[in-house]
Amino acid sequence: MTVEVVGKVQDIGEVDDGDMVNHSKLIHGHSFTIGWLLNSLRENDDIYKKLYSNRPVKDITAYDVSGGKGFVSIVLRCTIIFVDSANSNDCYTTILKIPGFESFEEANSKSDFDHDLMNEMTRKKFIQMHEFECDFYSKLAPLIKAPAPKVYKVEDWILDKKEGCLHMEDLTLRGKTLSFFENISLTQVKSYIQHLARMHKNILSVDEKIWKGKFLKNQDGFVEFIEFMSQSYEPFLKSCKREEEFRPLIEKYTKLSDSKDFYLYVNKQSYKDLKIVPVIAQGDMHPGNIMWGIDKNGDIKQELAAIIDWQTMHEGSPMEDLARFLTHCADGVNLMEIPAKFRIL
Repeated sequence: MTVEVVGKVQDIGEVDDGDMVNHSKLIHGHSFTIGWLLNSLRENDDIYKKLYSNRPVKDITAYDVSGGKGFVSIVLRCTIIFVDSANSNDCYTTILKIPGFESFEEANSKSDFDHDLMNEMTRKKFIQMHEFECDFYSKLAPLIKAPAPKVYKVEDWILDKKEGCLHMEDLTLRGKTLSFFENISLTQVKSYIQHLARMHKNILSVDEKIWKGKFLKNQDGFVEFIEFMSQSYEPFLKSCKREEEFRPLIEKYTKLSDSKDFYLYVNKQSYKDLKIVPVIAQGDMHPGNIMWGIDKNGDIKQELAAIIDWQTMHEGSPMEDLARFLTHCADGVNLMEIPAKFRIL
């Protein structure tokens, strides 16, 4: 996928003269330079400052771990190679999350949808998502003690003028995600609920002026894409080889899944009618956004390591994330046991 550099190249600033790498070199074709990244590491990453700050850098490579399939961002895993690196493992890795339209535009162009979704409103929505995610990591994550990656630096996204960015820690050495086809255990459910309850308690304990009423716009984050999703039903049914099983289910729930009014009621009004006190919801709680701790062999453990991708976060029902988590991650057997086991639902 070709990436066009938007806006001016980010300032390099002060850099270590011992580095052999070209500080002006762009990272993966974006406006962020190697000098910009090294400055952020040396100023903001405590681990890097303690263990690596005195080691001159030979090179930095970047790999798109999102595979070009990110919804509104690409995720670059950057590897810092030192002049005195003893071997390929003697390096340091960090993450750049850069929002953009490329992946969505590519998917839209290849779809059977009969009109272009990448309009001015959609572009503004994507920029808003990045803004909310920056606010979450900068302002809310420390207050609610969310199990989230450390973020070292954020850059605002100004359409057609300046690329946005989140520079954050690389969690791949201490956590992994499950696939949609893997089932969570009851112990993992317990760990998730404990973290969720702690976040809810903490957000309700801070001064509500910090967050109340400031993150409402993302409540309708996906409503404009409902029509786009409905266009995918028939192509899916024709290619899945299990049409006889899936078609009755899709037809049964289409009235709900295709209803913008239903979507907006669930996200914006239902918790008010039920007199449920709102909290901050992550808003996209699927297996790919939940990282579980790993042991020394790289096998997934039972404890939650981190929740990532907070670009759809918003003020809403405390039940929203739990409902998404159970729907996406638990099989039918677990869903039968969980209500009694944890006294929920």
